[in-house]
Parts: sequence; structure tokens; C-alpha cells
Amino acid sequence: MFYYLGITTSKGDIIIYRQYKNDDKVADFKDFVAAATKKSASEGTPRVDVGNGRCYFICREKLLYLLCSDEDNGGSADHVTTAVAIEFLEEFHRLIRAFCGTASEEGITHNLLLVDEIMAEILNHGHIVTTELGSLRPLIYSEPVQPSRSEGILSSLGLLPQTAESKASAASVRPVFSTRRPQKEKQRGEVYVDIVERISATILKDGRVSNFELCGSLMLRCCLDSHVDVMLGLNENLILRDRPLAEASYTTDLELDSFILHHSVKYQDSDAQRTVVVRAPQGEVPLMKYLITRVPQNGLPFIVTADITAIPNSKDLNLTTRLRCEGVAGSEALNIVAHIVVPSRVTAVMKKFAQPNQTAELKERKIVWKIPKLAAKSETVARFRLVEANHGEGSKVGIGPLALEFELSNHCTSGLNIRFLKLSPNLPSHRWVRYVTTSASMVFLLS
Repeated sequence: MFYYLGITTSKGDIIIYRQYKNDDKVADFKDFVAAATKKSASEGTPRVDVGNGRCYFICREKLLYLLCSDEDNGGSADHVTTAVAIEFLEEFHRLIRAFCGTASEEGITHNLLLVDEIMAEILNHGHIVTTELGSLRPLIYSEPVQPSRSEGILSSLGLLPQTAESKASAASVRPVFSTRRPQKEKQRGEVYVDIVERISATILKDGRVSNFELCGSLMLRCCLDSHVDVMLGLNENLILRDRPLAEASYTTDLELDSFILHHSVKYQDSDAQRTVVVRAPQGEVPLMKYLITRVPQNGLPFIVTADITAIPNSKDLNLTTRLRCEGVAGSEALNIVAHIVVPSRVTAVMKKFAQPNQTAELKERKIVWKIPKLAAKSETVARFRLVEANHGEGSKVGIGPLALEFELSNHCTSGLNIRFLKLSPNLPSHRWVRYVTTSASMVFLLS
């Protein structure tokens, strides 16, 4: 049985919450928030016990979603597993995105009444009722208030508007439901297809990749008045490893090691097809999740080289780091952060950059080098002087590794792409396809 459902900032400031039952034995919501905020800063199970209560939480878009219940006493029938509670919070987050258009702090703050209506309908007296969009739509009466357009809203996926034409429509801020208010003109529907990939890799000093893992998602988001069939054409050289065509694949083919298709997806993998057909539900759904464990033909999106040299008659070392973006033409890397480990004896760092608007500072034995933007097929260089780093032979060994964080828009490392996007019936609509590559754990060894 659940007692509280709420949303807070990552620092523990309460944005909105709702209490479903009163029980003096269960802690106050503020106590759950304090415990969850502290626990979220560390790794482990997204669950924390507070007195006679238990709090489940997830962190999405720098916000904490909390679901609080009484503690499991003797395996009562009302108790749910952690997996069920976390899945419910994920659905709650998706509902907010569907109804409000965005689940950012600004979007939720502008739509507190609408969010409160959602919270009132999905739980009743502490029990889960429904998280199905179609069932909730007739019960929600508040109209969404869209926050002012800003680059920050689109940058959550690394998709900043590049042209005047792209600024006319924002995929991240439009609700999936049209307004109930009368309009002078009927609004055109919109369909958004996102391919989002996260890379985990370890690259040795000589450039060889010791391990590699790419997790990708093919996401569909529909803002249409009625259900339609959506047909997506994928790469003609796409091979799913557990299908018959995998035996005849070539090294130039795009082969997925494992994949999961949404239950509503029909996939045709004949030579002439390679299509995904789905009856588009309302809201956002993951059509396919996939895993690749071999470095794709496109290679890695970034190359890092480092040169460590000693300074004559000094205990300092020079570290020259060169970062090159290998994204496809037209792509751009945003919010790049490089964490470079240095020896504990380093007392200060002097820096010099090849491009403006870059910063670097020494924090907890790491140089945190921040690069706001880097275009594809370009590179940037930073020179660091590590004070008191040279203490004879072996001093260079303690420098590195370099961990890289980034968002690379309009780039798909695996090479997966959308050949066409069709609707049946062919309704007038705007159709958008976006590619994003981000880092999960990309580490370069420097010494």
C-alpha cells in the first residue's frame, strides 16, 4: 500500500506531492525525501527504508520521483516488489511527458494542477489504478501550459535547433493530446522518431579498443488525433543475429547482437523490406532496444591522444591532450566534459586552450575539462602544466585515465538509420527523425 507519491529536485526541494492515506506509524514525506536524496547520490538499489516506511525512487531529468509505502511486514498481500514500484514510477514519468509535453522542472512547475490531477487518478487509497493514457485522458481536464522555448529544453537530447525551419516545432515540449479548446485551424499531427545510443568503451593508449558496448533505443512519439499505422524503413544491410539471414551476413552488414521489440511491433526482415510496422499508440514507446558488442564500421565518435613530457629543471609535467570529434558531417558534440585523473601530489594545474569558452579546474585528484561545443571533423587541444607532478621515474604512470562525457547530436555510431517514415492512412503531419549518441562510460588510458 502506498502512502505518498511526489516529485522533488535532486537537492531535495519538494515540487509536488500527494498523500493517499494517513498513518501515524509511517514517516512524514519530508523524511522520505531527505533519505532518498542522500541515497540517490550513491549507487545501489533505488530503495531506502525510513522508520516503518519504504521509499522507492528514480532520477529523471535531474528530478527525483518518489513512491513511499509501508514496510513489508511478514510478506503481506498489499506489498509490492521493487521492480513493480520502479516500473510504476517510470510510467508516471512518461505520463507527465505525454500530458505536459515535457518532464523538466520548469514544465512541471507550470503544470502543477495537471500533474496533481494525474496523481489523483493513477492511485486510489494507496492502490494502483491505471497508467494507461487512453483511460486517463477523459479524466484529466486541465490544459497543459507550455514553458517558453529555450535551448535547454531541447538539449536534454542534445538536439539544439539549427535553422529557422527547425525552430518552428519542438518535439520535446508538445503534449501528445490536442487541446480541448476550439481552434481556428486544425493543428497538423506530428510524429517523432528518435534513435538514442549510449556507448561504454575502454580505449588503450595505442588506440586499440579493449571492450565495447553500445545500447540503443528506437523511440516513437506520436502527436496525432487518431491511431494510425506507422511504417519505418531501416538499413537494407541490417541483420538481427537470431534471424536466418545472420548466417549469410558480411562484415559490412549492421548486425545487432541482441534486441527487444515492443509487443505491438511487426518486423519484416526480408531482403526487400527491413521495415518496422506498428499501430502507433498515444505517447512515447520504445519500438526496439538493441545491443552491439563489436566496434561498428563507423568507429568511435571521439579520438583522444595525450603527450606527457617532463620540464627541464622542474618538478612539473606538461600534459598535452588532443580531442577530436569523428561524428558525421553536420553533427555537433555538446556539453563535453573530460575527467583526467592526476597524481595526488599535484598541488595546482595551469592550463592553456586552443579554443575560447573552455574551462578546467582541479577537483578531487581530477582535472575537469569542460568544452561547450565541438563540431564534427574538428579537434581541440588543451595544455596542462601539472605542478609538483614529476618525482622521477614512474611519475607519468599516475596520469590518467580520461573519462569522457558528451552528447553528439545528428550522429548514430552504430550506423542505424531511418530510410523512410510512412503513415497509413497518409494523414497530413510533420515527421521528424533525430539521432543522438551519448556516453555511458567512455574511458581512454593515457599512460
